[in-house]
Parts: sequence; structure tokens; C-alpha cells
Amino acid sequence: MPFGDKTLVGERGLALSGGQKARLSLARALYHSADIYLLDDPLSAVDTHVAKHIFQKCCVEYLKDKTRVLVTHQIQFLKDAHQILVLNDGECVAIGSYTQLKERGIDLMAYQRQTDATNDNRAVKRRTSVTPSMVSSLSEGSEATDVCESIEVDEQEVRAELKMIGSVDINVYMEYIKAGAAPLLITLTILFIIASQVLYQGSDFWLSLWTNEMSKNPDEVNQTFNIIIYTSLISGLFVSALLSTICFYIMCMRSSVNLYNRIFYALLRSPIHLFESSPIALSLTTLSHWYVKCSTDTESYMTAVERVLEYTAIKPEAELESTPDRKPPKNWPQMGEIVFKDMSL
Repeated sequence: MPFGDKTLVGERGLALSGGQKARLSLARALYHSADIYLLDDPLSAVDTHVAKHIFQKCCVEYLKDKTRVLVTHQIQFLKDAHQILVLNDGECVAIGSYTQLKERGIDLMAYQRQTDATNDNRAVKRRTSVTPSMVSSLSEGSEATDVCESIEVDEQEVRAELKMIGSVDINVYMEYIKAGAAPLLITLTILFIIASQVLYQGSDFWLSLWTNEMSKNPDEVNQTFNIIIYTSLISGLFVSALLSTICFYIMCMRSSVNLYNRIFYALLRSPIHLFESSPIALSLTTLSHWYVKCSTDTESYMTAVERVLEYTAIKPEAELESTPDRKPPKNWPQMGEIVFKDMSL
């Protein structure tokens, strides 16, 4: 790694190349210190020099006292293997040490050429384009590693997250309005809102004029005319407020439906790289935000319930009727008297 333990890994190793991922996985396996290691072709993701270094330092030296099962198609490392198992299309062709296979006349180079031809055919089917810069880097051999490492060093940058500070931009409101309303609906909504405000103020103004006339000349006031005008203003206010509410509701519903449809279509046609590069923390934050909102609302509602329960637990006064064991007899009272003290007429 060019930056050692400070190398940027990214979400699910997104910032690492294929060779770096292979080296990192191998290092994690070595730190585990197991008894048996199954290495599934870790040398194919790196170049020749790095593969040789990994094989010598890892498989030969560091894991010399461990059981190692290495899956590879690079026959240059077979001389150091204790036991070799040759597979062809999933079938066991030969088994033994390197010397035993040579004595049997097993041509390992033939299998190597067959594997290379298969890989070439797969590359042609995938229509992999090769640029002149890639050809020149491959032709340089050992220098390709240095070039790749220099590129990795240059690209080792931590991108800052996008943060929006301040109020919401006016363009966001405009996009929301355009997503849910045509020009006619926007115009009608604005006109109905203005009309409702004008009628509301007009009804108050007419009521004040009516009151002033009643206070000055109550006999000359035409009550029928004033009632008709005031009723007309209130009716127009009710109709305009209702229509403005309906238009605004339709605009908001259309905005929500259109924006969510755009999100749905965008996600359907988005490349797989978007889902690989999306941090898991973002999904967890969104989920936790919804959970916090629901828990906060529930706690607020339960606070009101708690207050109601506290009032229901107030100790009541005595009942209006006495209990059966304390009720007086039915013929009570049998007699009575009224006593006047310090009375004067």
C-alpha cells in the first residue's frame, strides 16, 4: 500500500484496486493465524513482481509451518509446492509433486496455454477495449507496477462530503412548483389566494362601516342592503378559500407523485456503481431519522395521555348518596323544630 495503514479503503473497499483488495484480504487472513489456509487464486489480481513477492514472503516463509492450499494457474510457483493437483474442466488430471509430474510427462505448459486462450476468449466476448497507453504500460513489464503505484498515490485523496449551509435555495421551490403544477394551475392558485385575502379584509371593512353607521344614525341604516353585501362577501370568501385549498392540494400531490416517479426511474436506470459507492451509513442515517421522528411523536402523544391519567387519578369527594350501611331510615326525620336566636322585628 502506498500510504501504509493510512490508505483510504472506502465503503466496501471501493477506493482500492483489485490488487490492493487481494493484498488486504490476504493480510487479514495472515493476521488470523489459522492452521489451514485456503488461498483462492490471490496472485492473479497483482502483477508478476508483486505475485512473486507475495508467494515468497507469505506462502514460503511466513506460512511455512501451516497447511497451505493455493489455487493458481501460474505454473512458475509450482516448483516450491509439496503436492500438486492438476484440474481440467473440474476433473482431476494428475496429482503428485513437481518432479513426479515431470517424470510422468505431464505438460503443464499446455494447460497454461489452454487457460490463457480461455481467458482471451472471455476478454473478446466482453469487448474489452485496449488503449495505446495500456499497451505501452504492459510492454514495459516491471515499470507498470511503478506507474500504477504513482497513479494510486496521486489519487489518494479524501473527498469532503457535500454540505449545504444556510436557507433552502429558491430554485428548489421553483422545481417543486414546476413538478406539480402547470402555469394555469399556478395562476389559479395565486388568484384564489389573493381573492380570499381581499374578501376577508373586505368583510371586516364592511362590518366596521356598518357598525359606524349604526352608532351614528341607526334609523337611516338599510339593514337589508348591509346584510346582503356582508353575506355576499362571506360567501365569496368561503368559495375562494375552498378553491385555493383544493388547487394547492392538487399541486402538492402532483409534485410528490412526479418527483417520486423521477426518483424511481433514475434509480432503475442508474449504474450498479451507484449502489456500490453509496455508504451504508447514509442508509442507516435515513432509517434512524425516521425512527427518531416516530419515537418523538409517540412520546409527545404519550405525554398528553400521561396528563389525562394524572387528572383521572384525583381523589374524588364523597358520593352524593350514602352507602347502604349509612343511609337513614325511610321515616327519617319524624319531627323537627326551628330555633331563632337574637331575632328582632
